[in-house]
Amino acid sequence: MVQIDLPWALLIGSTLAESDKVQIPSDTSAVRNQCFLGGLAFMCLLFNPSAMYLLWRYPDWETLYWVKGAIPFWLPPLDLAVLSLLYFVGFRWGYAQIKKGQLKTLQIFNRALTFLIPLFVVLHRRQFFFVGTYEEFVGGQKGNLLHTPLFRDLVVMALLLTPSYLYVYRYFWFEGKKSTAGTAILPLTAVENRQMLLSAVAIGLGVAAAAAGFVVVVWHFQGA
Repeated sequence: MVQIDLPWALLIGSTLAESDKVQIPSDTSAVRNQCFLGGLAFMCLLFNPSAMYLLWRYPDWETLYWVKGAIPFWLPPLDLAVLSLLYFVGFRWGYAQIKKGQLKTLQIFNRALTFLIPLFVVLHRRQFFFVGTYEEFVGGQKGNLLHTPLFRDLVVMALLLTPSYLYVYRYFWFEGKKSTAGTAILPLTAVENRQMLLSAVAIGLGVAAAAAGFVVVVWHFQGA
C-alpha cells in the first residue's frame, strides 16, 4: 500500500541510522556512511521494486481504493522517487539526531512510527483484506485476501525483505556493539559476518511467518 510504503521507507532510513549510532558521531558524511549505502542498496534492489510491482499488479488495493479507475501514469515513477527520498530523509534526520546527541529522540520516533504503521493497517482493515477493483470495493464485497495471489506475493516479499533489512541493521549494530564511541569501528570477522547473516535470516523468517499467521488469525476472527 502506497500509504504504508512511504512511512516505511522513512522508518527504514531512521532505524538504520540508529543501528549505526556508534560510528556516526565520528563520521564525516551521511551519504558516504557505509550503513546508509547498505540501506540504499536494500531500497534499490528489493524494497522499491517490490513496491512498484504491487502498484502495477494491484493498483486499486495498493492505493487503498482512493483512486477511481486506472492509476495516473505519473504515479508509479513519483512513488518510486518519493520512496527513495524518504529513505534519505529518514537516515539523514536520524544521522543529525545522533550527531546532536539526541539518540533518545530518534529511538522514541522509531518506536512510535513502528507502532503507527500497523495501527494504520488495522484502521483500514477492510481495504487491506479486500483485493479487487474500486467498483467491487464500493459495492461492499467482503474480504478475500487469503484467496488471492496477493497474499502469496506478500509472503514471498516478507521472506525476502525482512531478512535482508535485518542483516543490514544487525551488521552495523553488531559492529557498534564490538566497539565503543570515539574508537575505530572493528570490522566483523568472516565467522561473525556469517553469524549475523544466519541470525538475520532466522529472525526474518520468524517475523515473516508471524506476520502471515497474524493476518490469518485476524481474518478468522473478523469473519472476513
